[in-house]
Amino acid sequence: MAAMRTCLVAIVVALGFLFLEKPAVTAAASETTTGMSAEQRQEVESLLRRLNKTPLATIEVEIDV
Repeated sequence: MAAMRTCLVAIVVALGFLFLEKPAVTAAASETTTGMSAEQRQEVESLLRRLNKTPLATIEVEIDV
């Protein structure tokens, strides 16, 4: 019984920390995206487009069993 109570207390404390942490994480994420200049956003979009291209060739592997 005491072990169950200890677990419940630990869960409640962990959830409390998560709820307190969430607004800080959300605020930091919004500051990061809004703090970028238009030039930086264009550069990021350009790099993402370059990464999102189809592969030039595929690799085929034959497995002999």
